[in-house]
This record gives sequence, structure tokens and C-alpha cells, in this order.
Amino acid sequence: MEEIMGEILVVPFFGQGHVFPLTELCMKLSSFRFKTTLIISSDISSSLLRHPFVNVPAPLPPPPKPGNFDPQPLMLHFKQMRLGMETILTTRVKNKCATSVVCAIVDTMMLSHIEDIFTTFQVPIVGFFPCGAACLAMDYAAWKTDVEYINPGETRFLPELPSEMAMDYVDIVRRFSSEEAFGAEISRTKKKSFPTQPGDEPPWVKVTVAILVNTFVELEQPFLEYLAKQTGLPIWGVGPLLPEKYWTLTASKSILRDRDIRTNSNYYPNALETQVGKRGLIINGWAPQLLILSHSSTGGFLTHCGWSSTMEAIGQGVPLLAWPIRGDQFYNAKLIVCYLKIGHMVSSIGENIGLKRVKKDEIIQGVQRLMEDKQVHNRVKDLSENFRRGFPISSAPSLHDFKDFIMQAK
Repeated sequence: MEEIMGEILVVPFFGQGHVFPLTELCMKLSSFRFKTTLIISSDISSSLLRHPFVNVPAPLPPPPKPGNFDPQPLMLHFKQMRLGMETILTTRVKNKCATSVVCAIVDTMMLSHIEDIFTTFQVPIVGFFPCGAACLAMDYAAWKTDVEYINPGETRFLPELPSEMAMDYVDIVRRFSSEEAFGAEISRTKKKSFPTQPGDEPPWVKVTVAILVNTFVELEQPFLEYLAKQTGLPIWGVGPLLPEKYWTLTASKSILRDRDIRTNSNYYPNALETQVGKRGLIINGWAPQLLILSHSSTGGFLTHCGWSSTMEAIGQGVPLLAWPIRGDQFYNAKLIVCYLKIGHMVSSIGENIGLKRVKKDEIIQGVQRLMEDKQVHNRVKDLSENFRRGFPISSAPSLHDFKDFIMQAK
């Protein structure tokens, strides 16, 4: 039996877009003879709990279900997560475990809630970003260049980042405001989250020893290079972290069937069926997105620009109609439309996206722009060739470099 090189604790934020990439990362790290322990909530699929390459301790209580926002259940969940992790680490020390913990890979959405626990137990923290490098770079640049003070009509270029990613007043208002607050005075209240409010120092800057990003060099090289230069931290693109079967079937240009690649689950707001009534159709579980994207009849993808969906669309050569609504989605949309030029915004009226209601005619016009733009279709087809060759050729060496870094720091 091969000797275990050390144990890595892995802490995702809840939600499939956070848990699934880190599960794939656990499997890849296991091939380097690391024991990986995924610390998750009890609402995670039972198939994951039985995964042969992932060690899962007793699952912690689940997060609150979606619905009307109430911070109390959410804060209780974070408290329970903290207690669970403290118990795991305390038990290890008490039992004098032979296998040392070489690091903790922590989703950046969890950092501000638990980083002090790992610091107390002297466990190095590696930040993990389930989104892309452009989002992370924009978040960092927004802090360094004081973009929260942009005036209406002003465009702010971000030094050393591509000019296509320049920020304007509307970009900033989206970070601070809901649709009712658009046009009002921007609040200067600072909130520590990710992505951060413009002007905030990103919370991961001071507490991590390295950064792993769910992307690859061929897609986002200038953003990865910017982050490495600006932060002085080792930063690696180790993705996209999609199931191995996804890469095999994509390389063969086969139709992808979601049930063969990922677990289905039922997860939508309580009483949704009553609210929808006869006005729409509810698909029980997740829509078969991979099946749809890999079908030859699909000519475009209307998306909120979540990172996993963005990667899946690019992998199948499908152009995107971007309709971001929160968080990293706005930066992802800017990457798609302005830098990669493989899609269009759903509305040509910038301030409507994420701030006001997008009207039916705007959506129709957006679809027409996307379907008629042959250059966009050609670009995304060219970009999809990076996925046809399997897991990106730059990401595999990056994982090896990360392994060497962790062992040297051990």
C-alpha cells in the first residue's frame, strides 16, 4: 500500500456550483496520494457520501432552504459548521493522528467565517475560487483603484488588465444597489463577502498561502498573470473542474446526458408550484442542460452566467446571451461579451441588467443579435476546441506544481 503524503481538508460553500468542483479537485488530489477530507452539509447527495476517492466525516447540518431571506438560520448554519470543524481538528490533535494535515482548501465564500479556526490549529489555508480568474482579478483591481468613486458617465480602466474589462458607473452601482436603489446615492457601507463591495480589500488577500482557480490558462491567461504579479501569491488555474466523463464524451463529440455525468436533485424555493400555477412548467430536479447544450440544434444559451454553466456552454461551442443577476455573474458576463467576444448581453440598455426589469422586446432583440452574429458563433466554436482535447493541458501541470508547493511548505 502506497504511503499517504498527507491529509488535505476541503471546505466548500453550500450549493452545487461550489461542492461539485471541489469534489472533482479531491479526486485529482487523491491521485497524488493525498487523503482528502471533504467537510460538507447533510443535504449533499448520498452518492457523494459514498464516493471512493473522497473521505467525508459525519455530515454537518444542512443550510436553510431558499425563500425569503432571513439571516438567522444562515448564521446558525455557519456556527454549526464552525463547531463541526473545531471538533474534527480537536479530535485529530487528541488522538495524535499519524497523517498530518498539510493544508485546508477553503472556498472563498467560507473564508471569513472559518479562517481563524485553521489559523488557531496552524493549518495553512489555500483559497479556492469556483469562478473564473477574471472575476477574481476584477475584484482585486476594484479594491486597488478605488473604483467605488466612479462618477456617472465615467469609465475607469484597470491598470494591467485588458482594456475591454474597464468599469463604468453602472458596474459599480450593481455591486451596491438593488433595482429600487438604482440612481440613488451609493452607500459606503462595507461588507466582507465575495465578490467584495467596490473599494473593499478582498478577504482572501491576507489569510491564504496560495490560490486555486477553477479555470485554465488558455482561457484566462492575462487575468491569472495579473493576480500572480499583484498579490505575490502562487496562483494556479486548475480547471475547469468537471467530471471525467464530461471530458471523455466532449472529446468524442457525443451527446451528453446529464444523468450519466452528475447527480440530479430537487432544490427549489418552497411553494414554488403554487406560485407558478398554470403560468409555466416546473422541471422536477435540474433541467438537462448538458443534453441541450450538446445538441446540434442549439444555437444559443440564455444564461445568468454562473461559471459552471459558462464552461459547459463554451465546451459545446454554444454562444451565450448573458443575463447576470448577482455576485460573480456580472464579471463573468463582461468576460464573455467584452473580452472573449463569444456572446451578447440580453439587453443593449446596460442599466437594465441587474438593476431594472428587462422587457420582452429587449430579450427578442438580444436573441436576434446573438443568432445573427456569425463571428460570435465562430469564436466560441474555436474556443471549444480546448475542451475537445480533454482536461486542459495547462491545468494538469498546475496541479503538479501545487502538490510540490504544499509538500515543500509541509
